[in-house]
Amino acid sequence: MTRNRKEAIILDHIQRGIFEVDGDGRIWRIARRKGNQIVPCKRKRAERTTRNGYLRVHFRHGRDVISVVSHRIIYAISTGHLAGDCDVNHRDCDRQNNHPSNLEAISHAQNMSQRGSTLSERDWCAIGAMGISA
Repeated sequence: MTRNRKEAIILDHIQRGIFEVDGDGRIWRIARRKGNQIVPCKRKRAERTTRNGYLRVHFRHGRDVISVVSHRIIYAISTGHLAGDCDVNHRDCDRQNNHPSNLEAISHAQNMSQRGSTLSERDWCAIGAMGISA
């Protein structure tokens, strides 16, 4: 299943009221599917932190387990369209800050050049935060 298809499925789940997104870019589970019905459940944070620091949502869709990074979903909701083949960049380099104002769609090449070729990502972000350009 393609990344765009997975993103479209979770956006559909948000529209159906299974998940909700708050103003700070956090995704919450507010209901579950039982057969053809949607049943409310206790509001619970839907995201989990991955080993590399990104927030990701995992959920079942039929027999499949769907897993998507949260920042791409927040970007799609805030802009009204999927990022497609673009990367969604965190402007402040904080992988857990999915506030809509912190996200931007850029090409993969731009994303890699922003990271720097010899500096670690953390060092590159610290330099950017100081207003220094390479």
